[in-house]
Amino acid sequence: MLDRPANRVSAMIALVAGALAFVAVLDQGLNWPGWLMLGGALSMLAVGAWWLARQRPRTPFHDMALPAAVATVTPILAESVTVYRGLPGDVLAPLPVVLMAAAAGTLGVCLAETLPVRYRTPTTLAVLALATGAAALGIISPLIFDPMGMAPTALSVLATLALAATTAVPGLLASVVWHGSQPSEGRSASVVSSLELGVLGLTPAIAVLTLWNSFGSPRAVVPLVAWILVVLAAQYFAVRPLARTASVATTQRDIVVAAMEAERSRIAADIHDDALQELTLLGWRLDAAGDRDGAATAREVADRLRAICGDLRLPILDDLGAGPALEWLVERIGRLAGGEVRLERSDGVRPPADVELAFFRVAQEALSNAVRHGRPPIVVRYWTSPSGASLSIDDSGGGFDASRPVDTEGGHFGLLNMRQRAEQIGALIDIRRWPTGGTQVALEWRVQ
Repeated sequence: MLDRPANRVSAMIALVAGALAFVAVLDQGLNWPGWLMLGGALSMLAVGAWWLARQRPRTPFHDMALPAAVATVTPILAESVTVYRGLPGDVLAPLPVVLMAAAAGTLGVCLAETLPVRYRTPTTLAVLALATGAAALGIISPLIFDPMGMAPTALSVLATLALAATTAVPGLLASVVWHGSQPSEGRSASVVSSLELGVLGLTPAIAVLTLWNSFGSPRAVVPLVAWILVVLAAQYFAVRPLARTASVATTQRDIVVAAMEAERSRIAADIHDDALQELTLLGWRLDAAGDRDGAATAREVADRLRAICGDLRLPILDDLGAGPALEWLVERIGRLAGGEVRLERSDGVRPPADVELAFFRVAQEALSNAVRHGRPPIVVRYWTSPSGASLSIDDSGGGFDASRPVDTEGGHFGLLNMRQRAEQIGALIDIRRWPTGGTQVALEWRVQ
């Protein structure tokens, strides 16, 4: 579980917060509310991280298990430190709010990374601004409490609201954007992921709003526990059936895609080993017989069959990767487009073979659509890094409505195929028409 930076950061935050809370409660001796809060927090952390990690792979619950559990439990630990050790002038006084801001910021960044590229950077910056602002407000707030110690100051209230927004804003935004960006045929899976993203964002926010400045009362945990119980009930009675439906649909989609690739390979092999060889021999025989026109026709047909074999299964894709395969594809499409088609690539790192295949098939379909429905110039951009890969295809045509159902006039089965390819590798695909004209197909995959 500690193989990702966010998990390592969250584990460190939990370790520091737990140690501080233990020391703070230990100072109070036999103070049962403090020990009850500390024990409940550590138990909730362990059980919550374990339960989330047991969820289906490639789901928000599974991928953000540790950051979500730490962001939810840190307010309880921080409250223990504040109540039992947070004295005026104490060197530990700023640490609770800093730890909460760090935990909430870590989860907020993880939630922001699930968004498409155009939302990711501004959302990440907003998360970092909220977390930093919350930490600063919490530090400069005069002792967090008013002089009488009875109510939080205005700065403390603002810090609490900023902390809650650090996870709630990216979680709700990711929930809405994720659900809205999925096609109707993948709606069950998108509903499950959207609900999980929303819960991941709201749960730490509820913990912050109900626990911070609760004066160490164990009763303050009741709203958080009630929320978690509601989530568990909804997950068991509503989300699980949807997840099973989505799992069946995903399995069927993977079977269809695998069968499609197997059939492509079979047809390509048959053409190469049979018809193409016969045509090559026929060309030689016609040349030997002096029939130059017949030999030229045979070679032309053979070239077309080689191009078809390349469309079905390109050896260069397996041997050299998606970058060189895209160069071959762009060069071939450029001869058909009647205008400029160029490739911009930076692919020093090769992603897994199934990812490269999906990227190539999406590019194949998108370029075919750009030639048929758009117009040059057409720009293909492909880059890879150790953390992921990205592909975009832009044309300068009139654009089209990518949200139109596949069963309407003209159909959009190519768009459905692209979306299935993206879903199979866990990538995000965005198909949009620019206001000024033209269409962009953007595909992004990140290492899980």
